[in-house]
Amino acid sequence: MKDKRYYSFEDVAINEFGMKPSKKVTNDQDKLKKQQEKYLGVCPYCKEPCSYVEGTNVIACRNEKCKGKKIVIKEDDGTEKVIYEPYVKIKQCGAEVGTRLFGKDE
Repeated sequence: MKDKRYYSFEDVAINEFGMKPSKKVTNDQDKLKKQQEKYLGVCPYCKEPCSYVEGTNVIACRNEKCKGKKIVIKEDDGTEKVIYEPYVKIKQCGAEVGTRLFGKDE
């Protein structure tokens, strides 16, 4: 007899007790909107809401007027060069959470 292995409580519930898999998506649209806003956050430079990059765990500011973080680089000859780095944040919770929140899964 082969030993059965389960890697989550959900696997046990489905295989041993015949329960249906959970959807992990809220039906309450107000609550979903709040969860999306909390997940996205705001750009610290322009204070506009950030955008979700589909299929990843990356949040980015897509405001065309936002320059992002100012970085001053000193050259060898003493001149200063100013560049701007756009705001991008990698969420620690993973791409699956973003996919569930924004309804892009198959």
